[in-house]
Amino acid sequence: MNNILSDTNTSVAENPFSEKIAAASPKPTVPIFSEEVNDFCIKHDITKECIRFYELITETFKDIKAIEVDISADYEIENYEHVSFIIDIDDEIDNILRLEKELMHKRIKEIELNKLQYFTFNIK
Repeated sequence: MNNILSDTNTSVAENPFSEKIAAASPKPTVPIFSEEVNDFCIKHDITKECIRFYELITETFKDIKAIEVDISADYEIENYEHVSFIIDIDDEIDNILRLEKELMHKRIKEIELNKLQYFTFNIK
């Protein structure tokens, strides 16, 4: 998995998403999506939505330790892959559950349903 939340100053030239996310992100970090994630997003025309989903995560959760992004296969549906965000949060469980529900509402409002199918998230 690719950990895209970093405390170091990473070059935005490495990734076409980085500049847009860095400009919009409230945190002083530059996420870097892997080549696999970039290619998947381009293939399915979900680049803008992937950036927005990341932004929604960082806007919703304030105590994020790390975000890992990878392409995952659905074990129940053959040949079905999606961008998977694994969010490591340092917070109280009640607050995490409340914010998780908030994120679910935000993503439905802001990302088209036909494109939302390409994203999933888990909190650890």
